[in-house]
Amino acid sequence: MKVIDRKSFQDLETYNIEKLGIDPNILVEQAALKTIKHIDLDLRHSFAIICGVNKNGSYGLAIARNLFAEGKKVYIYIVDSLNLASEEFKYQYDIIKNLDIEVSFLETLGDLDEFPSELNKVNTLIDAISGIEFERSFQGPTEFVIDCINKSRIYTISVDIPSGMDYDTGECNIVCVQADLVVTFLGLKKGLTKTSGIYKQDIKIENIGMIKRG
Repeated sequence: MKVIDRKSFQDLETYNIEKLGIDPNILVEQAALKTIKHIDLDLRHSFAIICGVNKNGSYGLAIARNLFAEGKKVYIYIVDSLNLASEEFKYQYDIIKNLDIEVSFLETLGDLDEFPSELNKVNTLIDAISGIEFERSFQGPTEFVIDCINKSRIYTISVDIPSGMDYDTGECNIVCVQADLVVTFLGLKKGLTKTSGIYKQDIKIENIGMIKRG
């Protein structure tokens, strides 16, 4: 099984986008479809998708849109300010705004107070808060949001890697999402090989259309 670290993944992504000319939004779409492939849509009908405003968050928005197209009930919760959004996130968000999907921003104390009870509306959580971008710590309310996800005990899927986990070391800085399933891309992330006993996740590995160097 191929194990891949942060730098190797970033280098391959850069090669595909800058050298081969692959539109990064194509990779986002593939990531979404490959994640949904591992969701039992006969069992899971309602989803809370919690997104950062980075590339990992763009995966979450694309997943939300595709689940909505399947007739599923979808709620999106966005952590952090749109002012910090990546280009991929902005692209996906512009599409989401045209759809009848409820989007909430977790910004005020009131938003955060209501968040735990909001999660009770669904039977599936999708963690798309952070991925390869995460290094040491979160800004704003993200640690509280992750704590709410873990305490909910609702079936949770993390996209690429559980939010809060270091990509290479598997270390958790204060709090990490305790996922039931992780759908990761290209190869087994180095951090996922070093997780402690508190993680119980099933791990699925998918290619998202990135072409390896010849």
